[in-house]
Amino acid sequence: NTTYWSLMAQAGTNGTNGTDVGLGTAGQVLQTNTGASATEWADPAGGAWNFINSTLASSSTTVTMSGFSATYETYMVVLSAIKGSANTIPVYLQIGDSGGLKTSSDYQYNVEHHGSSTSTHANSGGSNSWRLFYGAGLSSTAYYGGNAQFYIYSPRNDSSPTSLVPPQMWGSSITRNQGNHPWREEFCGLYGLDVNMTYLYFSLGSGNFTTGRFTLYGLKHS
Repeated sequence: NTTYWSLMAQAGTNGTNGTDVGLGTAGQVLQTNTGASATEWADPAGGAWNFINSTLASSSTTVTMSGFSATYETYMVVLSAIKGSANTIPVYLQIGDSGGLKTSSDYQYNVEHHGSSTSTHANSGGSNSWRLFYGAGLSSTAYYGGNAQFYIYSPRNDSSPTSLVPPQMWGSSITRNQGNHPWREEFCGLYGLDVNMTYLYFSLGSGNFTTGRFTLYGLKHS
């Protein structure tokens, strides 16, 4: 009620001893101004991960994650309880822009996976996708879901400070192989060309994503 708010904000015994600052806009907080002479509305200070969107897979051959724009320079993607319809399936990751999906051999990746008694590496300087869960792969077995989180840097070729390099990604995952052991994986990737990325495209070596949540966050710097 603006009438009661104005009464609270005005000077005197009923109010905050300041001037009427109105109601502000959605998401703002009330604070004391720099001179400590009155109240004012302001956007919350400090950086934070802002939720953008989330998709739940259900017997999905592919998953498309949109929401990339000039608003953020860094993104985080979280994959929760991802399962495939067959065993030892790797996940392929590609990027897209307003012109469509990028399928040429301009992806570079490095994957390091650690199992119960072994560590292996996989590298490529010219592939048509990035790779996740490349060691044990996903599984269709009960209780064998995989989880991961990774970051997307420099997703746009524009005037932002981070647009000096093409898109890069880095992250980690954990899954469970058929020998009932945990597998930990570190992965990173580069895309060899400048692009104004607008979406990510997840696919599998075979089968489909039987279930799993794909969630996107953007990093607010201030």
